[in-house]
Amino acid sequence: LVRRWRAALALAGAAALVIAPWTVRNQIVFGHFLPVASGFGMHQWWGNNAHACGDADDRHLVGSGKPQSAPSASDEIEGDRSLARAALRWAVAHPGQALHLCGRRLVTLYTAFTRTREQNETTRPRNRLLAQLSFYPVLALGLAGLVIAVRRQPASWCVALVFVANAMPFLVSTASTRFRLPVDAWWVLFAAVAVASLWRRATG
Repeated sequence: LVRRWRAALALAGAAALVIAPWTVRNQIVFGHFLPVASGFGMHQWWGNNAHACGDADDRHLVGSGKPQSAPSASDEIEGDRSLARAALRWAVAHPGQALHLCGRRLVTLYTAFTRTREQNETTRPRNRLLAQLSFYPVLALGLAGLVIAVRRQPASWCVALVFVANAMPFLVSTASTRFRLPVDAWWVLFAAVAVASLWRRATG
């Protein structure tokens, strides 16, 4: 157990060392403690206001001609924090709608191909169909594989935290298919577990 804690602390320390130079740079440039980047408050506001829909197009709300406009501030960091406070105030005042938007964003995150107002070669119906045919079977098999893995090795449930950690920031801000891509490899891995289990049953 001690060895595991040491390994975890070593990993956390290595990660901290990687981002430390940028954190120091942010402190010098902005005069605020900012570990990596600003902008999360803006994304929170995009996803939590009277005109948000819970899809990828929420990012177009600022300057979109809709009656709501983002609060402004002369300081970039304070402006971002102001937006975060505005988003929180709206969510507290409209808890039902805020919870509904969280659900919509989860669906958006796990949609094979996010619907957007922008139309180009990438968004053609053929590409959407290919995305659906390739992703949804992998997701279904991945869920089955995760269940199988947990039954065989209960500690495997810890891997589910990867999916939770990936989804949490986007449940309270904005979501898009591409935000899910960092964990798609895990879904493929668990899908392979399900396929292997099915194969053993079929040939056993």
